[in-house]
Amino acid sequence: MVNFSNSKLPILKPIDGKIVSAFNEKNFGIKIKPKESSNVIASGEGIVVFTETVSKTKTVIIAHSSGYFSLYANCSEVLCKKNDKVKLAETIAKIDLKRKEVENYLYFEVWKNQTFFNPESLFVGR
Repeated sequence: MVNFSNSKLPILKPIDGKIVSAFNEKNFGIKIKPKESSNVIASGEGIVVFTETVSKTKTVIIAHSSGYFSLYANCSEVLCKKNDKVKLAETIAKIDLKRKEVENYLYFEVWKNQTFFNPESLFVGR
């Protein structure tokens, strides 16, 4: 049995909300729209390898020891920094539904060795 509290795979949905854009061959991630301003959590234990603002949105990438990477984009605020160790379900960023400069959803990707995975297929309790 897997000990989910120590999981190094990206297994948790990073924000509570509706998936408004699904994974497919053109879109390597999913878009999740929360009902209200929310915290974004680390979907798995790992080390933050990237925190930058890209095209007006703040982005976080976590490297998981299992070789997977998870990307959290379109954040309004980032609460972690490069080289931080993060635990499963630790708050790493925020989505503020009041901002006007970008759409209010979280864009989320998971990949390993240049292969993208449907994040929904990894979520526990989906």
